[in-house]
Amino acid sequence: AVTGDKKLAGVAKILGNFIGDMEIKIDKRIKGAAVFRDGKILVNPKNIDTQEGLEYTIVHEAVHGATSSIINEFEAGNLEEGSHEYEAVKELNDLFEAVKSTLTNEEFAKIEQLDDFIKKLKEEGLSLKEKEIASELRKEFYGFKNLKEFIAELMVNEEFQKRLSKIEIIETGDSLFDLIRAWITKIFSPDKKKTALNTAIYDSISLMQVQKTTK
Repeated sequence: AVTGDKKLAGVAKILGNFIGDMEIKIDKRIKGAAVFRDGKILVNPKNIDTQEGLEYTIVHEAVHGATSSIINEFEAGNLEEGSHEYEAVKELNDLFEAVKSTLTNEEFAKIEQLDDFIKKLKEEGLSLKEKEIASELRKEFYGFKNLKEFIAELMVNEEFQKRLSKIEIIETGDSLFDLIRAWITKIFSPDKKKTALNTAIYDSISLMQVQKTTK
């Protein structure tokens, strides 16, 4: 992936280890900006306003490509409890639920408002003012929609990263991905505190590795 954003470029480089050369196609029939479907990223340029938005969207969907298959298996109850695959998803899902539990009732209401905007966008479109409001809500809350979006947003959304970086968690020990984790800490947590952000990114990369090895 070619991007002028250093953080997105770093994420894209890591993703390349897990998804290879993923096909990207233009499809003006899709209702949103993009979707990951059947191993391809489908992009509708009519719903993307800037180059930055295009880069963000493609990397976001690439994260889905690296993680959605194993999450689908987990949510369908098809992974054997206690297996490496099951534990990889469960660990990240537990973190997602823990972070989500920190939200206030007002914040949950904003998530519902964002869902309404997304539904309206797909059905009839949004006014310019509604797009502006939805864009701001998305930056902060889209990552709480479900586990798949949580992973994608924490990898590419700087506002979401800032939010998670403020949530400190208890140290749980070393990992198989120490080198990657060191990179994550350097980029996303310069003060080297163990936060919900760097732990979630680290767990997400672990999940990508598990999905890759089970294909």
